[in-house]
Amino acid sequence: MVDDSLTVKFFYINWVGEAVKPMTKGRVSTHKGAAEEFFDPFHIKITATNFDEINEEIIADKLQRLKGFKKKLICIIIKAVLA
Repeated sequence: MVDDSLTVKFFYINWVGEAVKPMTKGRVSTHKGAAEEFFDPFHIKITATNFDEINEEIIADKLQRLKGFKKKLICIIIKAVLA
């Protein structure tokens, strides 16, 4: 919520875990562009390999850097674990 008005921002998180085999990482990277196009438009892109790279502080910091998020910030994070 910014200045008593709701503002929605979308994140694109490119997640490839640390335990993923190199060949699988290669296959995933060939589809990265198509996935980005599918989810476009988004405001912030994060590439991560572990949960420490997408914690609430990092996301809040990236949001605060966007124009219009200088005063108030309510951050709701939905965590998903992919098998």
